[in-house]
Amino acid sequence: MAIRSALLFVLIIAVVSIVTIDRSLLPSAKGAERTSASADTESEALVDNVAAANGMAATPEKDQEGQKEKNRAEKPRDTGEKKPEKPAPTEEKKPEGGKKPDGEKPVQKAGGSNAEAKSGAAADKDPAKAAAATPEAAKTEPPKPATVEVKRQPLKIEATFDGVFESQQMAELVLRPAEWQGLTVMHAVEHGKVVRRGDVIVTLELEKIDRALADLRADLRLNELSLRQAEEELRAIEALAPIDLASAERINKQTREDTELYKGVFRPMNVRSAEMMMKLADFRLQNAEEEMEQLEKMYKADDLTEETEKIVLKRAQMQLEVARFNREIAKIQFEDAIKRDIPRADARIDEAARRADIAWQRTRVLAPVALEKQRLEVEKLRVARARSEERFAKLSADREQMTVRAPIDGVVYYGACDRGRWGTGLGEQLQRGATLQPNKVFATVVQPRPLAVRINVPEKQLINARVGMKATIKPAALPEVRLDGIVDRVTAVPLSGGVFDAKITLAAEKAAESLMPGMTGEVKVLAYDKRDAVVVPAAAVATDEDDDRKHFVYLMAEGKPKKQPIKIGRKTDKLVEVLAGVEPGQHVLAEAPKDKSADAGAAKPAAAGKAEPTGSGKPTQPAASAGDSAKQSK
Repeated sequence: MAIRSALLFVLIIAVVSIVTIDRSLLPSAKGAERTSASADTESEALVDNVAAANGMAATPEKDQEGQKEKNRAEKPRDTGEKKPEKPAPTEEKKPEGGKKPDGEKPVQKAGGSNAEAKSGAAADKDPAKAAAATPEAAKTEPPKPATVEVKRQPLKIEATFDGVFESQQMAELVLRPAEWQGLTVMHAVEHGKVVRRGDVIVTLELEKIDRALADLRADLRLNELSLRQAEEELRAIEALAPIDLASAERINKQTREDTELYKGVFRPMNVRSAEMMMKLADFRLQNAEEEMEQLEKMYKADDLTEETEKIVLKRAQMQLEVARFNREIAKIQFEDAIKRDIPRADARIDEAARRADIAWQRTRVLAPVALEKQRLEVEKLRVARARSEERFAKLSADREQMTVRAPIDGVVYYGACDRGRWGTGLGEQLQRGATLQPNKVFATVVQPRPLAVRINVPEKQLINARVGMKATIKPAALPEVRLDGIVDRVTAVPLSGGVFDAKITLAAEKAAESLMPGMTGEVKVLAYDKRDAVVVPAAAVATDEDDDRKHFVYLMAEGKPKKQPIKIGRKTDKLVEVLAGVEPGQHVLAEAPKDKSADAGAAKPAAAGKAEPTGSGKPTQPAASAGDSAKQSK
């Protein structure tokens, strides 16, 4: 009884030295009138209350208030016996509503279980020393920082992507005409139509291409005839070319020989012949004149009869006239031969010689050229015929394409599939009278099964979508259905904007019979799953400022944090996997300190408030608890 009274007195002094006395916090008149038996019971409760306060140094102030309420409830009721009055212990008076007066904070004493054990033993041995040590410990001992235990627990990382269902077997419908450009739609099946292989999907306008094919067929016939004619001419030229060349050479040679013979023989002979003819005519004329003269002389001297004389003279006279006439003719012929015939003959001979030489030279040069020209003409016609035949074949093939048939069984989708997604506004291209663009997909025949899922993987998420990873797909149209899949392919290079294309194959599709290509869903890829991973909170891991590849935590050693390098594995927003550096069961700081003072091996204690004298009327600032320190660090 004496020990309890002494402890009660010491504790009252300690509480008064820490908390500023407020009249409103003093107990009421009813408490002062309690009996001595009630005072003893209150002393024992106060001792328990103080011990609980020492043990709750790191608990929030709501827990302390709850403990006080519990202590009040455990007090025995007033027995009615009157005992000598004793001063009641100072208690904090709770204002209405559970709030405390402004300017005051709950009193919390620092220290852990070790401090409680030591203070309890000292109080049993020496109450006076215990009374002196308790306020000193509250002022000097720093609060303990919040710690967490390194645990071994399952670590699962899932990456979520937007996916599109895509058929794994599709046949694109595209027209690739080689010649024809007029692709006018006459009829097309509806979007979503189920077709069988060989069914007509699109029919195009055919009248114009049929006319073009008819014209080209006629041109082909004309080209064939022209080519045949040119080939015949080529064969003739090839046969006559050596003959013509030899003939020209022979004529040239003969002409040269004739010219030489004319100039050397015939021309001088012609001149001499003309002279001789003139000379003969002169001779005959002279002879006739002399004979006429002699006859006249003879007839004058002779005694011939007059009739004979007249006959002879008449004949002589006639011969003389003929001689004179022949002489005139000879003279004319001579002058004509000398002045006209011989020069003309000279010109003809010279011209013929020149012509023969030119013909020979031309034949010798142009005969091979004409032959080569004819050969080229034949080759040109052959090329033209081949081109016409090729164009005709291309147009015929284009004509076949203009009746579009389904290459496989499936469903008709308008437009092209771009990694599971379909374009918009493509139905207008298949309206009657519309023109299709060559080499552009206008429809696709899709087989609904089997399906795959295409996703866009950002570059930062590439580690969470690798080939072989498991995936779960939740279709948007069937939110209660879950489909299992595996990442089958990821492109090695990005498509655009740092996005990679990935394909997920589905394990089974029977649970989603209504799914069709082009529908969407949510894809969760199981990027990492380890059942016994060693983890710590992400806030407990710090990174080296100079090398972000180095990581560390603050390991509690002898009540102080110690910087401990670690090797980390995968991490989430809240947890980090530790591969090496710490073991399960060890404690580390719940949050790595931001300041560099923790690198020295000790955490900064929070500033504790200094108590003012009791009579100053100013409230003291109590030391912050470990829980408050942890909240401030967070």
